[in-house]
Amino acid sequence: MVYAGKDCLLLMCVFSYKRMKDQSERNTKEKLVQVAERLFAEKGFDGASVRDICAGAGANLGAVTYHFGGKEALFAEVLDRRIQPMLQTGMEIVQSAMEPEQKLRALLEAYAMHVLHRDPALRAFFAEVIQGGRRLPQKAMEALHWRNRVFGEIVNEGVVKGAFRECDVENAAWIFFGMIAAFILTEPHLLKGEAAANGYSGDEVRRITGTAADLFFKGLRRGPGGSE
Repeated sequence: MVYAGKDCLLLMCVFSYKRMKDQSERNTKEKLVQVAERLFAEKGFDGASVRDICAGAGANLGAVTYHFGGKEALFAEVLDRRIQPMLQTGMEIVQSAMEPEQKLRALLEAYAMHVLHRDPALRAFFAEVIQGGRRLPQKAMEALHWRNRVFGEIVNEGVVKGAFRECDVENAAWIFFGMIAAFILTEPHLLKGEAAANGYSGDEVRRITGTAADLFFKGLRRGPGGSE
């Protein structure tokens, strides 16, 4: 009985240690993601070093490899977390009862709101797209294809309803969403010396996307105010 009691106590200690170790590892992993997100947003993929990420998270230099398998896998984790809310918003807009033009305007505004206002870490995502997307994870590529596909479906719906003229929807999708690329990548407000630690304000995003959409739909609409 004495030995059984000691064995039981030892087992409890082992389980307790394992729980604490697992919790510590989860905390470290979450800190790495949070620090990486900030550094990727500020410096891009190449500028954010593993050393700086680990130092910011208070972890040893091998922590990124241990928890994620490498820097690219950590980048994928950051993007996956940020892309999902953007996709959810997009799906809600697509499934709404809005007319085609209102859907496209809402998609552009939601897309810009996430990148310019809510989730500045997504700027690293667009920098990778510009460079050819060689490090983009599969989910990010799927998100881009989904975005362009639903754009085409909405435009075709507008054509059927007589609201839009026919166009090359594949290229039009890139042009439509690409209209805000300059605001994502060059940040004109920073060049003017204005403080923008938290990105663009919601009002700024609405003004940017409203202007871009107005110009775009001048060419897409059928009838007065647009091309035939």
